[in-house]
Amino acid sequence: MKPPLLQEKPALELLEEAFHLLRRAGAAAWVTYAVGTLPFVLGLLYFWADMAQSAFAADHLLAGTWGITGAFLWMKMWQAVFARGLLARLCGEAPPLPGPAALCEIAILQAAVHSLGLFLLPLALVIALPAAWVYAFLANVTVLGTGPAPRLGETCRRSLHQALLWPRQNHALLGVLSLFVFAVFVDLGGAVLGIPWLAKTLLGIESTFTRTPLAALNTTVLAAVAGMTYLCCDPLLKAVYVLRCFYGESIRTGQDLRVVLRGHVLAASLPGGTGAGPGP
Repeated sequence: MKPPLLQEKPALELLEEAFHLLRRAGAAAWVTYAVGTLPFVLGLLYFWADMAQSAFAADHLLAGTWGITGAFLWMKMWQAVFARGLLARLCGEAPPLPGPAALCEIAILQAAVHSLGLFLLPLALVIALPAAWVYAFLANVTVLGTGPAPRLGETCRRSLHQALLWPRQNHALLGVLSLFVFAVFVDLGGAVLGIPWLAKTLLGIESTFTRTPLAALNTTVLAAVAGMTYLCCDPLLKAVYVLRCFYGESIRTGQDLRVVLRGHVLAASLPGGTGAGPGP
């Protein structure tokens, strides 16, 4: 294991670490993410299609809006648990299993911040300059707002501190990840549009898309592709900001040093280990 570095890491190196962290996440972490995120994505797609095509859209608007709001808060709660599990694995600890009371506290804190973030992030994107800091702050709240008895003020203070830390790295990460998200969106869109034509060419199966190619260029199809893109890319974004918070908090706590020392002790205790501790 490489010795810990407290200086700013290159964005690509952090991305590589994020991929490895997701590979080690374990089935329980992915189930947690799916339990929280799939209901929101599927519910939003159903709501989108209903509002776009149903003759009774006006009658369903209020109930659908409340349902999507509840699914959004449910998603943010479980995404915070997912991020906390990644952070625990990064620290060499067992992923925590929050009880009902802890889940309620997490849900309240995440709802308080991310409900405001629904307005702050679009405004920051319009202004352009503070968008990276606002996004980092919201992502940090997801990571840091899950400890025992999380407090809103303390979580916001720590999240803001981490958002302001290493701004060049943060902007580089978001730039690279934006290109990655766009590439995934184009690939998935190409697959959605190409599969019906392959089915027609190879199997002779006709569909609405092959009869009327312009039928694929509707908002429901685009929303479905966007939803699949979110499911593919969002875990990577969570892992990146888990790592940023881990290294940023380690400046104060020395957690990265403890992880390295624990790894050296474990290696020394294995058969063939030298038993020597880490160098100065």
